[in-house]
Amino acid sequence: MTRPFFLLTAASLCSFINTTEIDKSPKKHILPSQHTVPQKATAISIYDKDTINISTDDSIVTKYSRADLKRIVEKNPELNDDRSLPPDICWGESLKISSDYDCEACGDDYYVLYAYFLREKNGEATYRQQRKTLIELYRDINYLFGRLNGGGTYYGHQYARILGYAEYSISVYIYQNEYAAVKSYHIAKQKKLYLKSLLQFIDDEVNNNPELSPVEKAKRMEELVKKTNDIGRLITTRFYLEMAQEFQYSHY
Repeated sequence: MTRPFFLLTAASLCSFINTTEIDKSPKKHILPSQHTVPQKATAISIYDKDTINISTDDSIVTKYSRADLKRIVEKNPELNDDRSLPPDICWGESLKISSDYDCEACGDDYYVLYAYFLREKNGEATYRQQRKTLIELYRDINYLFGRLNGGGTYYGHQYARILGYAEYSISVYIYQNEYAAVKSYHIAKQKKLYLKSLLQFIDDEVNNNPELSPVEKAKRMEELVKKTNDIGRLITTRFYLEMAQEFQYSHY
């Protein structure tokens, strides 16, 4: 089976936030179908508490009652499917069912729900470090392009949706390690080329931005070179390099 990959969403965004409370219903958007990742684990029951904090990252607090989660997953069975569908496809499937997640902010809620249900299948503790690294990596890339493009709501919405993309990447990781022949080799040269290309793009964008003064350009370059170095520190394996490239080229 062909390895799955991310799809470009039509998301827009708001501003970056460190803590968000989400406790309402779902929303949506339609995208074409793609490959899925097989899962050993089957759909599971998680309705054993009155209130569940479904956050897969400490920067976003998301609480649902047991009754709400049960209602949501009954109405949106793709969230608790045996398979691991990419988040954009799942969101598209939800839109065929109802209008619960048909606005941009509602879509953010959906991606957080998606991340929670998929994490339950993937394993919370087993892949905790990989999850943390992927979320940080994707958010650094999102921040970098947000700064290059002068901000906008797209990058704010991505902040929450990255939880879904990161969790799907965990499924890809599981698939590669359990079902596929994993290639193992040194990534130093590829990583260097990726970061060099990113730095060149930053240099071209910043130094050809007519809205920035020379002083502002120097400060912006310093800031984004540091962010690129942060990205480089997170890319320690071929998997992280592949996921960084895939996420960047699919979304920016």
